[in-house]
Amino acid sequence: LSIRRQRQMCIRDSILILPLCLLLLCGGCGKKSSTAANIQEQYSRVATAQMEAEVTFHTPQEDRSFTLQCTFTPEESTVTVTAPETVKGVTATVSGEELTIAYDGAVLSAGSVGRFGPVNALPCLLQAIGSGYLLEEGRETLEDADCYRLTLDATAGDTPLKCTVWLDAETLLPRYAEFAADDAVVVSAKLLAFSCALQEPEQ
Repeated sequence: LSIRRQRQMCIRDSILILPLCLLLLCGGCGKKSSTAANIQEQYSRVATAQMEAEVTFHTPQEDRSFTLQCTFTPEESTVTVTAPETVKGVTATVSGEELTIAYDGAVLSAGSVGRFGPVNALPCLLQAIGSGYLLEEGRETLEDADCYRLTLDATAGDTPLKCTVWLDAETLLPRYAEFAADDAVVVSAKLLAFSCALQEPEQ
C-alpha cells in the first residue's frame, strides 16, 4: 500500500451532519455529469463550517503535527491551535489574501496566504473542494471507508499547490487531505470532526 493509504483515517463518531449539509448525490441533478461535479457544486455552497483536524507539516527534517479547530466562512476563517501544549491558544484569521496570527492579545500580520502552511490548510481545503480546478478523480477504500478521491488545483497566492482529498462515499464528508508542492506532500490533514450549513442553490 502507498503511504497515503497507510495513513490512519479515523473519524470521531461525533461527526455531525447539519440538516442543510446533506451532501448526498442527487440522482436527478441532470446538468451534473460526474460525481466530482456534484461534490464541487455542493461544497461551493458552504456558508459556514466547523472543523477539527490533526494537521501535519512535512519537512525534509521532521514532521510536525498540530490539532486545529477552524470556523470557516467564504469571507473569513478563524483557526485555533489546541495541541501541542507549547502553542496551544494561538489563533489565526484568514481573510481574503491576508493572514494574521494572534497570541496572548498580540496580533501579528503574517502576510499573504500564498505562504501556505498548517494554519491555513483547513480554509484552503474547503475552497479547493468548492472551486479548485479538477485534475483527477477516482474511488478508493481507505481503512474501512469507501471514499471518492479528488485531486484539485489549490494554488494559494504565488504558491502552486495540489490538494488531494478523500471524501466518504456515503456522506461526502472530507476524511483526509494532502497538499503537495512539486510532487512532495507538504501538509496533510486528518479530519476529526466536520459540520456545515449550505446556502440555498441559485434558481
